[in-house]
Formats: sequence, C-alpha cells, structure tokens
Amino acid sequence: FNPTGTLLFSCSLDKTIKIWNQQGTCLKTLSEHSRYVNCLAINSDSSVIASGSNDRTVVVWDLTSRLSLNSHITGIRSLLFSLAVKTADIPLEFVCPITHELMKDPVYAEDGFTYERSAIKEWFTREKAVSPMTNLELSTDELVENGKLKQQIEDYMRVLDTDAADVN
Repeated sequence: FNPTGTLLFSCSLDKTIKIWNQQGTCLKTLSEHSRYVNCLAINSDSSVIASGSNDRTVVVWDLTSRLSLNSHITGIRSLLFSLAVKTADIPLEFVCPITHELMKDPVYAEDGFTYERSAIKEWFTREKAVSPMTNLELSTDELVENGKLKQQIEDYMRVLDTDAADVN
C-alpha cells in the first residue's frame, strides 16, 4: 500500500506492476521488465516508485511525469543503474531465484525450476511444498541435483579466475 493507504501496488511473475484503488479496480499497468518483478518501493507521495526484477534491472517510474533530468531522483537512478550493471555479466541461469546469488549446489524442484539447495530446503521448512516461482502446491519436496548446471557454473568461475589472473 502507499503511505496513505489509498492505493495498492502489486508486482508479479507476469513482468508487470499494477496500481489498484481501494475498490479493487486496476488503475494502471506498468511493463518494462523482461522477467518477473520481485520488489517495489514507493515514495511518500506515491509519485515515484522503483521496481526490481529478476532481469537485473531497477526501473524508477515517474507516475506524475513531472520529473526531469535535473530532478533529485536522477542521482538515485544513476546509482541503481550502476549497481545493476556490475552484476549483469553473470548468466541469469546461474543465479538462484530465491537468494539472487550465484548457485554453488543447484538442484531441480518439482516445479521445473533450479534453486540453490540450501535456499529451497529453507523455503520448504517455512512453507509446505509450494513453488517459490509459481506459488502452486507441489506434490513433493524432493530435489534432484542439476549436475549439468553445476558444471557450467564451475567452468564459468574457472574462466573468471583465469581472466583475473591474466589482469594481475
């Protein structure tokens, strides 16, 4: 909800942000992200929101169209953009959708998604067997090692180590 409680902002697996009134009517749909949107921040007067996505971008939305390049918000946008760019080199399939960190022990769950083993195990201790990606109930919390992805991540890390050694 916004600070006054008059609007509800939602983000979703459908890559959108929706703004709702108190009656449940969708007032606006914002779509800029290429993957699911997993976090939102709203300023005190609901004129600016920032959305974060698994596509590794943060979008700052000007809901009033009054901001310009000289507005104070541009400094924040530049900072957020530079932070997002620094992690953009890691392939998305190497990043756990729960922790948003490089996986060390990737495993498949019944929902077809791959997670860091410790993260999905912890998820299952807090929830019954429900997919973190789809929110659908799973028939099992059994996990299967994703050996192929684990090897790809290890190969990727070796290349990074080699590149870093070449620079020094």
